[in-house]
Amino acid sequence: MLACALLGALVLTACGGPDGDAYGCSSGVCTATFSDAGKQDLSDDLGAGATLQLEDVTGQSATVTVGGRDAKLEVGKAQQVGDFLVTLQKVDGDGATLKLRRAA
Repeated sequence: MLACALLGALVLTACGGPDGDAYGCSSGVCTATFSDAGKQDLSDDLGAGATLQLEDVTGQSATVTVGGRDAKLEVGKAQQVGDFLVTLQKVDGDGATLKLRRAA
């Protein structure tokens, strides 16, 4: 059982921030959750420039900045923003959950 727990720790990196913001990464894909506007640095897992900032949530869309580039995302749609492919998975009030990976 301990071996499984250790293996799980190696595969998934998870970090939390203030106010319920957090992210987890596995196999080059990170999922970031924001409770409100904020910024998360994913560069330890996805390399230089992997910063994700939630600027605003309106209805079923969100405005984000990824690696210094702005984009407006719709729920369920993937969009390339600079060197990254970003998907807005869901919105929750002023917060959102996004998936981020390096574009191929």
